[in-house]
Amino acid sequence: MPECQHHPPSYTGLQKTANHVGEKIVTMSKASMESLREKIVADNTTCGLEKPDLINAEMDGRYNNPLFSGDRTPSQGATQVTMTLCEQMTSDKKILSVFTGSKLCKRAEYLRRCGVQVTCPNHTGICTAYVAEDAAIGNEEAWATIVGEEIADTLTINYLTTDGDSKTHTGMKKSHPACKNLKDPRHLVKSVKREFWKSTFSADLFQKFRGLPYGTLKSRLATDVRNRCVTELERAHIVHKGNLDQIKKNMPMTIEAMIQCYKGNCAEMCAEFSYCCQGLPDNHWSKTFLPQGIVLCLSAKDEHHFKQCVLKYLSTECLDSTKLLTSTQKCESFNRVLQKTNPKMMTCYRNFPARIHTAIHLCNFGIADSTVLRLRAVGSPLVSGSRVVSRITNLRKRQLYHQQRQRNIMFKLKRGYHRIRRYRMHAKARVPTVTYKSGVDDPKTIC
Repeated sequence: MPECQHHPPSYTGLQKTANHVGEKIVTMSKASMESLREKIVADNTTCGLEKPDLINAEMDGRYNNPLFSGDRTPSQGATQVTMTLCEQMTSDKKILSVFTGSKLCKRAEYLRRCGVQVTCPNHTGICTAYVAEDAAIGNEEAWATIVGEEIADTLTINYLTTDGDSKTHTGMKKSHPACKNLKDPRHLVKSVKREFWKSTFSADLFQKFRGLPYGTLKSRLATDVRNRCVTELERAHIVHKGNLDQIKKNMPMTIEAMIQCYKGNCAEMCAEFSYCCQGLPDNHWSKTFLPQGIVLCLSAKDEHHFKQCVLKYLSTECLDSTKLLTSTQKCESFNRVLQKTNPKMMTCYRNFPARIHTAIHLCNFGIADSTVLRLRAVGSPLVSGSRVVSRITNLRKRQLYHQQRQRNIMFKLKRGYHRIRRYRMHAKARVPTVTYKSGVDDPKTIC
């Protein structure tokens, strides 16, 4: 700017402008989410639903800075939290509510340095903290309670999908007593791989294949079984059209067919009980993550361990908790969008809510419409027919094109093919799994 003979703005001026604009962005975003909630009720009423306010939703939290401390200190590393609620009634999965909590307050830090004892929030002056400094930042039950109370006057949560380590469902039930909890299959299926590592299989498990270390083969087997479990469940829902009773009735024999398939005896059982393997040369489970032609030597004890691992995802209780196959991927996607407006390693004192609500507006309305609406809200509307409007229109078209392309089945198949190709390439190269170890340069103590 100095080279263009323009005086650069001062830091104080930039901060004051950001504060002024941030308040308007937060107000506009909250109003837009309220209108979206009312629109869902109106659309459900138009469709003739008996309870138009009843919806399914997903919820997840995100923290700035790590939630844990590696050196086991009493304090928590995270100082800011974002709890997001997304609807699952439409393909767009709009964000309907959010809680932003922060422990940071510049004013309180200044007053404490001056010898004045203050407690955040609600002290005199401007307080940017929304959570008490000694409160547990990871108390997702409390944050879910606040979100549930905010939407309770418009919507009622029927099924709430969360990840496996969350207590958001408990908090949501305080304002939505009829709310039922579902688990995210993508998080739940990870327990299959963890159970594989805990289980003690016999040393002869890979007796017929000695080309790779035992630990490497066990890890690749866990990955392949995890993918097999996901495919079996998804295709079972397609075959039985979501009939959970029929799926639970057939699943025990499906698990037995899976065990026989990995033992190399899949011709008969897979053809009758498997949903993704028919035991034919042109229709079988390819065992993508295992060496070609590998056969497991499963003893009776190994079969028991194998079955216990699979039941971590395909047991009756797990089938009930994933009966709609809903996930928290929209919330996870929003967390990635936040990397643009509010990276995890940054902690903004004053404009933390404004940054979060900017990302929400971007997700709900797209980059083009969101830009136009936000500029209008802060009193700087775009001129109709200008080059900026033309450029934004092109951005909208490009965004819609890429969204449709990424939802195409061919795009997903190509992405899966390249993922498998890279996996096999690294497996063939036999790159060491551990190339870095903490404390490798520490001085050696000789006793």
